[in-house]
Amino acid sequence: MYAWRGYRPSNQAPEDLACKRVTLAAWQDHELAATLTLNLDDQTGLLSETLYPEEISALRLNQGRLCEYSRLAIDPAFSSPALLESFFRSAYNFARSQLACSDAVVEVNPRHARYYERELGFTRLGPRKVCPRVDAPAMLLHRDLRHPLADEVEVA
Repeated sequence: MYAWRGYRPSNQAPEDLACKRVTLAAWQDHELAATLTLNLDDQTGLLSETLYPEEISALRLNQGRLCEYSRLAIDPAFSSPALLESFFRSAYNFARSQLACSDAVVEVNPRHARYYERELGFTRLGPRKVCPRVDAPAMLLHRDLRHPLADEVEVA
């Protein structure tokens, strides 16, 4: 899915990560519309830790449970702001309620960072760097999962 954009896939052999990765799928009209993987932090670390070790270490000091959103893929036939927002809302709820995660990080192409900040409540956590896994620019964003999404805030 990433190759058509010119991103280079990782040359690393996959390890047995069944217990630390959960892949979510969004379906529309009985067709796969999108996938997103949640990586749980453990002794092997997170993918984003390769580029951002200090930032990830600082989050661990809060003694929460970290997860990382990765490998987002959306079929262009189904791509829409509504799908992305709904899919990330589902990922947020799953990470928070089912996986007991307190914080989420995501590496994004800097051209997408403002959308993640504005629409999904992420904040910038690290500077722009080049990600060797995909040979493309990256920026680390953070979302505190202990805080509700904007429209979940109850109004008195």
